Amino acid sequence: MKALVVGGGVSGAAVCRYLARTGVEYVLYDDVKPSSVTRHEIEGEDYSCVFVSPGIARTHWIYSLEKDWTVTSEIETGLRMLRSVKVGVTGTNFKTTAVKMLEWMAREEGIQALALGNVGETVLDRIENPPEIAFIELSSYQLMQLKEPLLDYSVILNISENHIDWHGSFEEYARAKMHIVELTRNECFVSEEVFVRYGAGRPWHEEKSSLHPYLRQIFPLVDLLAPVLNLDVSRCKQALLRFPFLEHRLEKLDLPIPVYNDSKSTTPAATLFGIRHFENEVILIAGGRSKGFTFESWKEGFEGRVKRVVVFGENAREISGAVKKICPVDVCHNLSEAVKIAFRHAGETGKILFSPGSSSLDQFTNYIERGKMFKYEAERTYRQCGAPEYGGARPTHDIGTRY
Repeated sequence: MKALVVGGGVSGAAVCRYLARTGVEYVLYDDVKPSSVTRHEIEGEDYSCVFVSPGIARTHWIYSLEKDWTVTSEIETGLRMLRSVKVGVTGTNFKTTAVKMLEWMAREEGIQALALGNVGETVLDRIENPPEIAFIELSSYQLMQLKEPLLDYSVILNISENHIDWHGSFEEYARAKMHIVELTRNECFVSEEVFVRYGAGRPWHEEKSSLHPYLRQIFPLVDLLAPVLNLDVSRCKQALLRFPFLEHRLEKLDLPIPVYNDSKSTTPAATLFGIRHFENEVILIAGGRSKGFTFESWKEGFEGRVKRVVVFGENAREISGAVKKICPVDVCHNLSEAVKIAFRHAGETGKILFSPGSSSLDQFTNYIERGKMFKYEAERTYRQCGAPEYGGARPTHDIGTRY
């Protein structure tokens, strides 16, 4: 009897490769991409197993069919078959970087470790050549597909508003994230904020130091996670000091003044995540196309941390209206102008954080193009202004509107 694969994206393609390797006949259905079977044919057929991709919503018609099928997924099948120590990592922000940092840490200790899941290869693609330790980035969609404990350890970094259109409410989204606790055989390590709000897992407490924001977040986790993986805590932290941070994720530019590129920030919550790692006031550059979230949460989160906001893009006025009572705001036409304004106000001692909190699609193809443009403009502005003499020198023409 044939297998049915629903969804032809990354996950579905991995299932197709697996079935082909194992000699199982299958058909592929996708709502958009070319398929080898139609909905009508599916409704009249019986399948030995149905693999549903994580992006397929529970409201999809495939779930309404009254069939006695075994329904599974790439992630469930992969986790069952992967002969590694499996560490699942989830959260709204920081999870890709965290998984890569954990992979780097273990490899520097001489362990065959690999970052899997949303960050790289699928779990199912590695079952025939498993690493010693697999650090697996898991989305809320994937967690909803899992029914029993298949992880050895797990990590919840943070939970904030996201994917509400898919889950229906923040409560359902948070429930999907917290489900990882039930999917873990041993310990689930959680940030202090997650523990305070949901009361589950073993918490760590973020460090206060002058280290990179991501190191302040990951070091306390290493204190808990490294020992259970039989890794030396001190050597792991030394290794992480050499970690090459990922582009566009709180990436510190190679400039004499602190300038950070966080173009990956596409929601207000992601910007708040970046902001809270700065103890001193920063100049924030934000804006783009809104994704249906409000910016009201910025009022409280910016207090004592944000000195000024420079906004651009479709939602510039919306952001300005939300924060203009707590700090000065400059409204600009585009990113190039916003960078010049930010440098003007930063002077020699200020910090500049580019964390848009919005989609890039109003002016850019994606967050990567946006981040590269920011780095180009920041480096060009610094060179043209001849810092450290820059110290507040004004552009030769008026740009932006002060509120």
